[in-house]
Amino acid sequence: MMPFGFERDQPPRPRSPGWMITFADLMSLLVSFFVLLFATTTVERGDWERVVQPISEYLTGHRLAGKGAAEVPTPGKARIDLGYAAALLDKLLADQKALVGATVRREEHRLVLSLPAAPIAHWADTQTPPLLDLARLLANFENHIAVIAHRAANPAPGADTTREWVTALGAANSVAGALRHLGYQRPLSVMAMVDLGDGDQTRIEIAVEDTAAAPARAEGDHAP
Repeated sequence: MMPFGFERDQPPRPRSPGWMITFADLMSLLVSFFVLLFATTTVERGDWERVVQPISEYLTGHRLAGKGAAEVPTPGKARIDLGYAAALLDKLLADQKALVGATVRREEHRLVLSLPAAPIAHWADTQTPPLLDLARLLANFENHIAVIAHRAANPAPGADTTREWVTALGAANSVAGALRHLGYQRPLSVMAMVDLGDGDQTRIEIAVEDTAAAPARAEGDHAP
C-alpha cells in the first residue's frame, strides 16, 4: 500500500517540436511570395488561353471564344433531307418526257441523278432546254450540287487519258453552264472522270450532296 499523498509518476506528454511549426510558417511565406510574384507578372494572352481552353471545354462543354479568335467553319448539314429530295426527283422524272431514261440512286452521303445517253449539246441546249425543270427544282434545294462527267478510257495499252479527261471536263462545264443559265444561282462543283468501259459517249451525272450549298453568287458571277 502506497503512502498517503504519494502520486504515481505520470508519463511526460509529447510536445510538438518547435522546428515543425517554424518550417510550416516558412513554407507558407514561400508560397505567398510566389503567388504574389506570379500576380505581379504579365501573363501572355496566348499562354492564358492555352491553359484555360481545355479546362473550360471540360467543365462546361462549350468552347471559350476569345476576342479576335478565328473559328474554323465546318460543313453545315443540308436542310433538305436526301430521302425527300429523292422523292421530288423521282416525281420530276415521271412527269418530264425530256428526262425519260434518267435514274436516281442513293449513295451514302448523296443522291446521284444519271442522265440518259445523249450528245452533250442536247443537255446544254438553252433554247428548248431539257434541263429547265430540273434546274428549277435544284434551285429550291439548299444542298450542294455537283456535275460529274464520265468518259470511257482509250482501251489501247498505255494510252494517255488526258484527251478523254479534258473532253469530260468540257462536257461537265457545259451542263453546269446550262443549269446556271436556266436559273440555278448557287455555286456548282464540276468534275470529270475517266472510266473503264465501252462507248464513246460522255455520261452526265448530277449529285445532290448531304451538305449545305454555299450562298448564291452575285448576279453576273458565273464562276464554277
